Amino acid sequence: MQKVSVLGAAGKMGSGILLLTAMEMADQLLQNKGQKMELWAIDLSPEGLRG
Repeated sequence: MQKVSVLGAAGKMGSGILLLTAMEMADQLLQNKGQKMELWAIDLSPEGLRG
C-alpha cells in the first residue's frame, strides 16, 4: 500500500477505515524507511473531514 484513497471518509465506517489504514501504513513505513506513502481522505462533506 503506497497510495490509498478512502471514499466517504467523513462517515462512521469511512473514518474507521481511514484510521485502520493509517495505522497499517505507519507500521509499514517504520519497516520500510525511505518509502513514500500517500493517504487521501475524500468525502462530499468537507466539514466532516475537519475533525
